[in-house]
Amino acid sequence: KTTTTYFIKNIIDKFCNMRTGVLSTVEIYTGKEDHDSHLTVPESPDLHKHFSQCRESGIPYLTMEVSSQAYKVNRVYGTEFDVGVFMNIGEDHIGPLEHESAEDYFLCKLQLMKHCKTAVINKNSDRFDEIYSTASQYAKKIITFGDSTCDYWVEDIKKEDVGFSFIIKGKDGYVNSFKISMAGRFNVENALTAFCVAKALNIDDASIAHGLYV
Repeated sequence: KTTTTYFIKNIIDKFCNMRTGVLSTVEIYTGKEDHDSHLTVPESPDLHKHFSQCRESGIPYLTMEVSSQAYKVNRVYGTEFDVGVFMNIGEDHIGPLEHESAEDYFLCKLQLMKHCKTAVINKNSDRFDEIYSTASQYAKKIITFGDSTCDYWVEDIKKEDVGFSFIIKGKDGYVNSFKISMAGRFNVENALTAFCVAKALNIDDASIAHGLYV
């Protein structure tokens, strides 16, 4: 989630020509605060303080990681998102300190799909049909990514001297090439995820290309 968060933030920074807000596993930036973070999602009073700080600082966008644990303990209760992303399901967070079962973990992650205006969903995620069905009941718009049956997918991935190049295609006829400077082929999917979020926000391709290659 962290890599995708920063792809999205970099794109939005370029689009807005300013440093925009972020709440992540790595840092907190709100225009008034700028420091390392200690929780992926702050406790609810702090979270709303950070939202307010961004608004007071004239920051129009905030990109944040939303953990399943945050939903379990109600840190994001009542928070509605313009765009929410469901990338995948793993087993990293199942245990006595977080989620007692895979089902509990999944149901907590699924809450995000009930609280976003636009849902961006990975077609290759386990339990995709359940995720899509839930989003269909709550979100005003759904964008899927993964393969050629989706709204957007990737073709022609090439390893470059630095990072990867690839082509993003869309079912509406969209075609454009992009690059990332990061190693790891899996980061192409992270970049595609960020691309979909940017499209949901009507961000131009030049800003997307710049944000992905930072």
